[in-house]
Amino acid sequence: GEKMDQEADTPIRGARAAGLKIGGYWFLYSADQLGALANANACLKVLKKYEGCFEYPIALDFEGDSIRYCRQQGGSTGKANLTLMCRTFLNAIESEGYYVSIYANLSDLDRLYGSITQKYDLWLARWGVKSPGTVCGMWQYSQTGEVDGTDITGLNGSQNYVDLDIAYKNYPAKMKKYHLN
Repeated sequence: GEKMDQEADTPIRGARAAGLKIGGYWFLYSADQLGALANANACLKVLKKYEGCFEYPIALDFEGDSIRYCRQQGGSTGKANLTLMCRTFLNAIESEGYYVSIYANLSDLDRLYGSITQKYDLWLARWGVKSPGTVCGMWQYSQTGEVDGTDITGLNGSQNYVDLDIAYKNYPAKMKKYHLN
């Protein structure tokens, strides 16, 4: 809704103004396939406002909060339902011309059928190791990065860090070549 548009607007416009190449991610909060489709439609509404701005994938953020929400709403947290919800979301976004991926850590990824990362790139969150340990399109290797050693002040004056990632694919070239995002 309007709140999502406002929350997305400042970082997207600021990153673009600074010349950064950006992607996006969407936290899945759903208990079933219909909820996943509703999530996708809400995400597409935001994406359409910034069409042409994304040089990196639009990632479905699938983590423990997603699973807790599903359980709280009475949804099945079995592999079949979780995978169906993720596929539904990813297919809906992809069908609108966006390059999609799934963002997860290894334990949350294990809750899905492995075949999901055979179709979609994985953006793996795995900190404190020397390599991702599995095939992925991007690897988030740290959550405590700093920008030029500067304290990045976040909400309520708390110190925030930036995530540090390595892309193993040239996503900006893919987006341009295939006219995606």
